[in-house]
Amino acid sequence: MKLYRVRAIGMALMLLLVACGTVNPSNSASENSQMLTAPTTVADTTTTTDNRPAGDVWNGNEFANKLDTLDSYTATFTYTATSNGKESTWVWQQKIIYNPVTMEIRTNPNGADIQSADYHMVKIADKMYSVTDNPSQCIIVVNQPENQGLNPNSIIGNIPFTMQKTGTGPDVMGHTTIAYAYTGTTADGSNYQSTALVERNDGYALRWEVTGKTKTGDALEPFSWKYELTDINTVAPITLPNECENLASDSTWPMPDGAQITMQTNQMVALTSDKSVQELTDFYTTAMKDAGYAPSEGGMNAADTSMLMFTKDDKNITVMISLQEGKGMVIITQQ
Repeated sequence: MKLYRVRAIGMALMLLLVACGTVNPSNSASENSQMLTAPTTVADTTTTTDNRPAGDVWNGNEFANKLDTLDSYTATFTYTATSNGKESTWVWQQKIIYNPVTMEIRTNPNGADIQSADYHMVKIADKMYSVTDNPSQCIIVVNQPENQGLNPNSIIGNIPFTMQKTGTGPDVMGHTTIAYAYTGTTADGSNYQSTALVERNDGYALRWEVTGKTKTGDALEPFSWKYELTDINTVAPITLPNECENLASDSTWPMPDGAQITMQTNQMVALTSDKSVQELTDFYTTAMKDAGYAPSEGGMNAADTSMLMFTKDDKNITVMISLQEGKGMVIITQQ
């Protein structure tokens, strides 16, 4: 249970940090500092009713406009920073297919190679499959909202460069673009140079790059970040991570008829059932024995809670049964 709780908290923390835009490149995924906060100009950022770029200005908060009108895409965000003369890179990538709804997110805090990601998540319909390392394991969460995470705005936000139009940009992947740019310096000497190529008709950014120097102690140190949209309407089918394939196809432990798994890892499963606590206690007392698990000491049985202990192959299994919101809740862990 301790391992599951540590990993689940770690996964939730990573998603929270990414969603809040506070993850920075570091030597450890648990380290983080504030992502680039850009100054804004006092410019009119009014957009037309169909979200097209309005005249001579474009605001960075509009980078994901109308992405949901595409069939699929890949969005990649790369951040490189220097601290005390040492450069590090963090990369985040999201793949989206809208029909049927599937999503994949990878993050790597240790370089630009996204295939070496330390966090890998795939969302298919109402299930989310997350892979963590050290040790590698899969976490499956069921009943996730279909629209959760289906827009980079849910991951990257509040980077509000208001940029001036510089003219017609080059075609990108067959899309005509408008070019925008911004240059600014803050009171402490930090400086920013930003360029964007925005899809002419729909207003989402195809490329968006920022370079500059930010104040670190007494020094100004360089940074850069880049957002790029690729694979427009051509994303290949998204499949389960290898670590989740066997876990997704079978439950390790017995399940009563009609039970619904809500979360599962390599060493834990949580499920709900319409059966009462006593009915579930009776079921697992018999079913675990029939599956070759030997009862062990340390259990308990009360009106709304029971705990059953078993052993098998030098492993300890705990079955916690309780009443939650009128339903039976079962959590089985293995140590």
